[in-house]
This record gives sequence, C-alpha cells and structure tokens, in this order.
Amino acid sequence: APTTTNATATTTVAATTSSTINTGATVTTTVKATTTAASSTVASTPGGLVLNSNPRCGTSELDAREHCKPTCVSDSECDAGEWCWGVHENYCGSIPQRIYEEPQNSPVVSRCGANEVMARTFCGAPCSSQLECTNPGESCIPVHSNYCG
Repeated sequence: APTTTNATATTTVAATTSSTINTGATVTTTVKATTTAASSTVASTPGGLVLNSNPRCGTSELDAREHCKPTCVSDSECDAGEWCWGVHENYCGSIPQRIYEEPQNSPVVSRCGANEVMARTFCGAPCSSQLECTNPGESCIPVHSNYCG
C-alpha cells in the first residue's frame, strides 16, 4: 500500500506603521496577514516511485509537470512568463529528468498502464478498450495531457 504524507505551511506576519498627519496626531496601523501555502501530497508506491503533486512553475500545467520544473507556492517564485500551477500527480523527483525536443500535447486520450500516472508517465500503449492491454495488471485508462508521442 502507498505511504502518504500531507503538508501545509502557514506563515503569519504582523506589521505596524506609525505616521503623523497634519493635525499633529499620530495614527498607528497594525496589519496582520496570514499566508497558507498550497497543500502538497507525496506518496511512495511499492516500486520505489514517489508520487508528487507539489505545485510547480511553468508556462502551463502540462509544461510544469512534464518538465518537472521547480516547486513553488506563488507566481512570484517563478521565472518571467511562468506561473505557479497545481499539477496532476507525477513522479517528479523519482525518475530521471526527461528532455523533450519540440514537445507537443499528445492527442491520445487513453493508454495501457497499472494506473493513470504510470500509463501517462511511461507512455503506455494507446488503447480504446481493455482488450488492447496485454501486459498483466494493466488496464486501458483515460490519461491527463502529456508529451507522449
């Protein structure tokens, strides 16, 4: 059975400012802001692969996930032209970084695999029915967008 770890970070910052207005009175303003980081989940699977759903920087969710770009909490942590995306589960961090030449979103909507993440990540054979998946333990599974050919 997979082992799952959930984490949420919360930061509270208080700032006080004082200013004197024309009447000579001093006005003090205290502002308290609380920031809660996006919740992330990391789960290990029996094969040693670690499922990851940490938000990542990218030009799109697909770009952020497929290129395993840096994790983030807000857009300000990302390079110009990139945003912080909540991503579908992936194996970022537990598989070698993949390099795509001219990546394009695959038109295939279902692939053979033990689960959706494996079918998508390891580019399982395209399928339209269970009968096309001949490897033990695999099913024909609808997959999220990916760069599989």
